[in-house]
Amino acid sequence: MITDQEKETLHNTNNPKDIIPNKESKITSEIFNFMKKNKNKIFISIIVILFYIIAIIPFIYANFFKSKKDIIIYKLNKLDTLWNNNINNITTIENIKKYDYENRIFAIVKRDNCPVCGLFSYFSVHLGCILEYLGKGYIPLIEVDSYGNVFNSFNKNSYKDKNLWEMLFNQPFNYSLNEVKKNAKNIVYLYCTCNNMAPSEIAVYSSETTIQFYRERAKKYMPVKKEIVDEVNILWKKLFNNSNNVLGILARGTDYALKRPYGHSKVPTVDIIIKDVKKMDANYSYDWIYLTTEDDKIKENFTQVFGQKLKILQKKNNEYVSGLIGLNKNMQGMEFQKLYLKSIIILSKCLDIIASRCNGAMGAFVLSKGFRNSYVYFIGQY
Repeated sequence: MITDQEKETLHNTNNPKDIIPNKESKITSEIFNFMKKNKNKIFISIIVILFYIIAIIPFIYANFFKSKKDIIIYKLNKLDTLWNNNINNITTIENIKKYDYENRIFAIVKRDNCPVCGLFSYFSVHLGCILEYLGKGYIPLIEVDSYGNVFNSFNKNSYKDKNLWEMLFNQPFNYSLNEVKKNAKNIVYLYCTCNNMAPSEIAVYSSETTIQFYRERAKKYMPVKKEIVDEVNILWKKLFNNSNNVLGILARGTDYALKRPYGHSKVPTVDIIIKDVKKMDANYSYDWIYLTTEDDKIKENFTQVFGQKLKILQKKNNEYVSGLIGLNKNMQGMEFQKLYLKSIIILSKCLDIIASRCNGAMGAFVLSKGFRNSYVYFIGQY
């Protein structure tokens, strides 16, 4: 005969909940035990995570929630702050007797090796570095001869005794690298990387105040060689019969359009650009249309549409096949860099401009005295 106690035991044994442990309860218990044992580590991890969240909030706000105008104002204020913080050092430098090799501290500055970077990438980075090191009390001098780049990759032996940068631009206060190396008592060697003083694409294209900031300082501290400016003035008369009623176009193609390099600005198709040029020409009846491009197909399309009205300085263009265009032999060496600089200076002198977003367009804006009408395509990045 089964007693009441035995019945209770049998009942409990046949209850699945009592035979099989509750998995959720077991997991919860394990989590609770883990948290109890590691509460200090968990607390520290939570603090670290909160710190990083708080740290990136301004970045997220600036890039995703602030308007373009707010971003520009933020960048302008930052630029002004950096410059004003350094103005005393810069004023002191400028007041020291010219060609004082005894008291000035010279900084010979070179960029990290960047064989695919084009001329106006160097223009932007070098201008930023000049402004940065002036603010730190140095006289900075740009040097491009001791490492491979677009200036010397195919003609290192042709310009042995020349600083190739000085064939295009003057150094600050008209010093020369060779004379400083010979005569200066205080020289430091520094690297040049992109910094907050370098021209910013968004601010340069969107804000006349920022463009003017860089125009004035580029003209003062990194001016184009006078002989190149004189050659451009002669070329302008030949190209346009001395007319100023010229629409300038910068159409970037080749690797930007087909290889789509990460982080670079997207470029419009040639059909879109031509359509916009037609609209501008219908409104303003230009005497001439001036095209700057590295792309053979773009040049052919423009020539078919605009015929004799189209003017081009660069006759060497490229039918893109593969790779980065900066490694193309036709686009390296001093002769091409000088021609390209002239081409962008001519673009900068046009009355109006339509441009793909790239460093060449940035250079045209900084080198210009201002455009009556300007349009730069903003269609995102690759």
